[in-house]
Formats: sequence, C-alpha cells, structure tokens
Amino acid sequence: MPNEGGFERFGEPDRFALDLRLLPDPDGDAAAPVASVGSWGQWRLWVGGLNLTEHDLTLPSGQGERQQYVTWYLAPLLRWLATVWTPLLHEERFPTAARRANDGRSAYLSIAATQMDDAAVFAPWQDWASRHDLRWAAEGGLLLRRVGDDIEVSWGDRWQPGGEAAEYVIEPGVAHCDVADVAWALDAALLWAVNHAALRAHAWHQVFRRRVAARPQRSDSVTPLAWFLEGRSRPGRLTRLFRDGMQRFGAQGRRLLNPAFASHAMTALSPAAAMFGALSPQVSETAAMRLLSIAAASRDTSNSDRAIEAHVRNSPAWRSGAAWEDGYRLALDLLDERATTDTSGSVDVDALLDEWQVERRDEALDTDGPLGVALGGPGLVPTIIVNRDHAMNRHPHGKRFTLAHDLCHLLHDRDRARRIAHSSTQWAPLAVEQRANAFAAMLLMPPGAVRAAFRPRHKHPALAEVAAMARDLQVGLRAAIQHLANLGYITDDDRVRLLEEAVETGGALRQQHAAEA
Repeated sequence: MPNEGGFERFGEPDRFALDLRLLPDPDGDAAAPVASVGSWGQWRLWVGGLNLTEHDLTLPSGQGERQQYVTWYLAPLLRWLATVWTPLLHEERFPTAARRANDGRSAYLSIAATQMDDAAVFAPWQDWASRHDLRWAAEGGLLLRRVGDDIEVSWGDRWQPGGEAAEYVIEPGVAHCDVADVAWALDAALLWAVNHAALRAHAWHQVFRRRVAARPQRSDSVTPLAWFLEGRSRPGRLTRLFRDGMQRFGAQGRRLLNPAFASHAMTALSPAAAMFGALSPQVSETAAMRLLSIAAASRDTSNSDRAIEAHVRNSPAWRSGAAWEDGYRLALDLLDERATTDTSGSVDVDALLDEWQVERRDEALDTDGPLGVALGGPGLVPTIIVNRDHAMNRHPHGKRFTLAHDLCHLLHDRDRARRIAHSSTQWAPLAVEQRANAFAAMLLMPPGAVRAAFRPRHKHPALAEVAAMARDLQVGLRAAIQHLANLGYITDDDRVRLLEEAVETGGALRQQHAAEA
C-alpha cells in the first residue's frame, strides 16, 4: 500500500516491512546496467518499529548526511530475493556447527576474521552469506536466516575497507520475526515488482518473473525441508530419513509433518521437523526412526493441561544479553518459587518432573544422536528423552544434568505456538543450549547447597575438594568447576588449572565417581 513519500509498503513496520519506490534515474537509462535499467529507486526495511536502513552517509566532499533509505537500483535487490527465496526463509544450519556465535551476522564475521585465508573453510561460509546477507559482498551489513519458526534478523556496520562511509544509526542488534510476517511482506513486494508496468517494459524483467514463479508451492515441502534440515537444495541423507519415516507412519506421519505453508514458505514447523532440525547429519537410521516413533507416540489427545504448563514462561534465549546469566536467573527464580535456593543437598530432579507430570524415556539413540530431546506443548505429552548411548548420560550425574537441561527447554524455549520439540546437539542454536546448561547447573547446584558442600582448606582449592563437592551434589566434575568459577568461589586461573587437571586424571576420577554414585 502507498505511504508517505510515495513509498509502497509491504508488511507492518512494528513487525516486519519493506518499503519500495521507483524514481527517475539521475543519469538516465542509457547509463544504467542492462540488468537494472529502469529500476532506480529507494528501499527501507523495518523490524519491530526500527528502520534498519537509516544510516549516516559520508559524502565525497567529506560532509555527513543522514539517510532514511538505501538509494540504488531496485532490480538487484528484487532479483536476489527471488533467487534465494527458499534458503533465505528456510535455511537454519550454518555451513559448520558454530559454537562461538549466537546469530548469523556474528557467526559469519567470526569466521571471516579468523578463517578468511583458508579457502576450504571460508568458501562455504561465503556461499552461505550470498543467500542470507543483503550486502553480502560487504562483509556484515544485514542478514536474515531461519531459526525455528522465526526469521532472525541481525544487523550492524559493514566490516570491510571503506565500510565506514555508511554507518547504521541503529546500534548492531538482533531481532526475531514470525516467518509468516516476513514471507508475506517479501512476497507482496515481489508481486508488486512482477506486475509493475514500468518495470515490465525492460528485458531483464522476463528472467525476474521466471524466478519469482519458480518459488515453492504449497505442494512442495521437500525443497524447503531440505534447506531447513541440511542447508542444501537437494534432499540429502537427513531429509531422506525424515521423509521415509513419515511415510512409514502413513496418515499419522502426514499429521506429524503437516507444516503450515503460506506465501511460498513453510511457516510453522511440525514438531517432528523441529526435532529433526538440530540433529547431527551423521545420526543413524535406527536413531532417526526411533525419534520419529517417539514423537508420534507423544501425541496428546486430551484437553487437560499437565501440571508443568502452569510454570511455562516463554522467554526466548536470543533476547538475553548473556545466555549463562539468563539461565542462572531462570533457575534461581524456580528455586525461589520452591523455597529451595538456600537449602543444602542435591535437588531431586526426578521428583520435580513427577510432580509436574513430565514423562521420561531412556532410549538408545547412538553416540551420534542427541544428548536429549524435549517435547511439549499443544498436542504433545510433555516428555524428556535421554539418549543412554551418549557419553554424558552413561553416569547418573550426567543423566541428572540432561534432565535439568531439557526441563529448561520445556519451561522457557516454547515457540509462538507454545510448543517445544528440540534436540540438544552441537547443531542446535548456541544461545539456547548455553542457557539450558546454565539453568541445569544452578538448579542442581543452588547457592545454599554449594556453600554447604564446598569448603576448601586453601585459597586455591585442590581438584579432590571440587570432586568431593561434585559427588555430594551428584553433578559432573567439569560442570562443578565451571559453576564454582561463575559464582566466584574460584578464580579464572583456578578454573583453567582444575579443568586441565581433570583431563589428566579424568579416567580415575570418573571410575571413583561412578563407584560412589
């Protein structure tokens, strides 16, 4: 719809919107690139009420000027949106598991800063950026990518020589938008361009129209699924496992898949697809089929809520400044609610899960399978699946940590439909996993319990003293060391020293720990 200044607006600025307008080319059509002739104009992008394209531009004269929009040919932007449509709105995976960044822009820039000279490492990330970065040739800028049922938008100044000529007014940041809102806005913008009489008069427009028409239809869920599950256009091993599993369940499998589809995009994911999304590409067929079977068995046809639903607080991890601090805060809130913050002794996680009617299942999901899986929300029985083949779950203290970790997912990682179907692996979103780890550490080692169990004889504690506390609280040694450092009981130097000693003596300590447990 037209709005101020002659812009056509697609979407809602307080959610997600793209503004476009055509202008006369100041240099005339004869000077324009053949693939862009007739498309001189301006555009701006809105997320959560913020104009992300507002920037301060340094002119050749050296003077500064504030711009509310990007002024350039519109054809490259429109062509790019049509060309990368499916990965832009569906690809969640990074080229490699990223363990140091919480959002797309941070992940890409961290690789660019450290691996740019290694073509084997950097080339896949450049290829990824070409599908997600609106200014991908100028490292950084503005990126969009799929995260669950959201589109993550991350932005900041360009990281490149000469990038300082244009600086964003809005501080670097991250926001999440409903996939349906983004797909509808971008689809409407493309259709506007397809039907615009002034644009249709130019030769490049015919190719553009074909690209717009080639986007997925409602009947095509395979290509969007392949991008979501594996980051590729053609179905690979993980997608084939998923599709084969759905076919085995017949009508029930179709209900498990059943993604919402609108504006040429898969919007709300099915629980089964969401659960598969973070699985390792190497997960075995046995484990994959077992997970799908469990998801099918977790369907809840009753209309009554389980007790845990009264405690659910949707609190997206991406909004928190520090995932560890947020996880600690959420666990302390729960402990305060139950008046157990300052009590001594280990927390009985099983009793808490029984009270809240959360089902637990120990399953053989192979060593390449997930640490655990959390299922919950409308239509799903609240369930935590523990992979007994995972090295961390082979001891009681590791299994307790997994249960507490997945409890965080059930309580605080619900999506817009108040549903959770999450598998914890190295491919899962980093912030979500970091926060769940911190939540589990604080829940299993509350302040009062730590004060009662940890009484070192010297300023710099011995590893055996930390191990004694870990045994008392029934937690792992590494988790205990990290937690003590976070709470200020030991210095960072002590943390590094103790972790190194734990690696050196790990075998003997694990055997002793297991025997005493």
